Amino acid sequence: MFGPLSDAVGRLTLMRATLLVAALVAIGTAVAPSWGLLLALRAVLGFAVAGLPAVAAAYLREEVAPTWASAATGLYIGGTALGGMSGRLLTGVLADLFGWRVAIGAIAALGLAIALALGLLLPPALRFTATPLHHRELADNARRMLFDRGLVTLYLIGFVSMGGFVAAFNGLAFRLLEPPFSLSVGLASLVFATYLFGSVSSPLAGRLAVERGS
Repeated sequence: MFGPLSDAVGRLTLMRATLLVAALVAIGTAVAPSWGLLLALRAVLGFAVAGLPAVAAAYLREEVAPTWASAATGLYIGGTALGGMSGRLLTGVLADLFGWRVAIGAIAALGLAIALALGLLLPPALRFTATPLHHRELADNARRMLFDRGLVTLYLIGFVSMGGFVAAFNGLAFRLLEPPFSLSVGLASLVFATYLFGSVSSPLAGRLAVERGS
């Protein structure tokens, strides 16, 4: 959905809008009065925050010189690992000290600041050409993405890899909270420091792609 939409409205416009919506919804989750509303807001948050990674690589490919595009993409992916680690470490410490609402609220405020910075600091796109949305073309593209064997294989690889990744880290964090470890939330969150390996390997992979071909 976000890919074709960004073709029409622009990569930057979509990234700015989805980040802003995600930050505002995250603030709402920090003050949600019920479990049902919290769950609904988290679902909306997950949908909104997907806008940036869905089009960021396309934006970099368009706006960065071809000789640097792979390195820039690797640097971006490394940054996502660093951000994921920082967010989890920060929320773990804040949840220990002040409770989960303050932890989520702090991350939401940080996300809002980042969304505003993105809107103000990124220069206008120079190589983007808008493509009007056509419902039939959109339906054809959706059908192609759903039934192309190569793409479906990539979807399954991503699905299984991400499922195992999330399950392993979440399960490990909960396990560290229980006996015999009985760690605090802040200490248990230190397991996410292993994300640093991704922050190093992704830019390295980008440089290797430039040197040896992707």
